[in-house]
Amino acid sequence: PNCPGNAALLSAESGCLHLSKKGKLVLYLITRIIVLVFLSIGINYGWKAIISVSNWTSTSLHIPGWALYGFPFLGCLFMLYEAITEIIGVLSNELEPFVGKKLKETEGEELTEEDKKLLDSLQQGMKKD
Repeated sequence: PNCPGNAALLSAESGCLHLSKKGKLVLYLITRIIVLVFLSIGINYGWKAIISVSNWTSTSLHIPGWALYGFPFLGCLFMLYEAITEIIGVLSNELEPFVGKKLKETEGEELTEEDKKLLDSLQQGMKKD
């Protein structure tokens, strides 16, 4: 199947091709709320894990526990930043839900070859359904 964007939430993307613009936005917001809940749990437990192993070091490499358990926590923070900026972009109409950038021609600006190929593949996928 054709997957617009970075193929995040594949099942939601393939199902949203037939929704109206408002329907896509509602589905997008529901999926982002689920992601934000997951990230809040990950950040909460990640911070607790960092605190609980602050005096521990690994036996073989002698790496501090806060460093080992800090990377998943840091990853959750980066994902939170990405999710928030993407939500702001969608709510301000700078980005399309599930696609990312808008795939339409603007005055004085042509689509790149990559954008044209993606647009064609999306249109082909919609014709098959």
